[in-house]
Amino acid sequence: MDKQERMRNKYNEGIEVNQWDDRLNFLSDNDERRVAVYLRSGNPPSNYGIDSLELREKYYHNLLTDEKQCALVDIYKDYAPSSAYRSEFERMISDCHAGKIDLIIVKNVSRFSRSITEVVKTIKELSELSPPVGVFFENENFYTLDTDSMKQLSLLSYFAKEESRRKSEHLPATYYRDVERNKIMIKRGKRDGTK
Repeated sequence: MDKQERMRNKYNEGIEVNQWDDRLNFLSDNDERRVAVYLRSGNPPSNYGIDSLELREKYYHNLLTDEKQCALVDIYKDYAPSSAYRSEFERMISDCHAGKIDLIIVKNVSRFSRSITEVVKTIKELSELSPPVGVFFENENFYTLDTDSMKQLSLLSYFAKEESRRKSEHLPATYYRDVERNKIMIKRGKRDGTK
């Protein structure tokens, strides 16, 4: 049985949704949260008629329908590599700025973005809104509006800055090496822009 057939069988049988037990324990008050779910896959849907994002969508829909403190606003799905423009991600962030969302649930940090710098920047942007919007990363069990999580976020921010610094130091060396190997052609001309 191949992967697509197993996914199709899971979808047809229905997805068993286990309650998250303590996963949503940060929702300690009785206020209802307006929840968005963000799903991203680097691969477009297959010809088999079912894909992993449809399974995840069904899972979250069933889960949040049963959760008393959560009102599902929307499920935002992008079929794009993390470096590509993600229209649904941008729409979700716009909805956060419009005050439609209190909480975003994402499977894991890499689905939110592969760039830790972008993750930190977006999380800070969302936490500074009024009211603040939190992000819950399910696999990491990490909620961005939690005090301990903010300490972790500061640490992530430090690593992101270091990663960015290392890349910027490495880029010129790589560029000049490629020029020397004639992988990159430089057009030489006058500095004033004339030929």
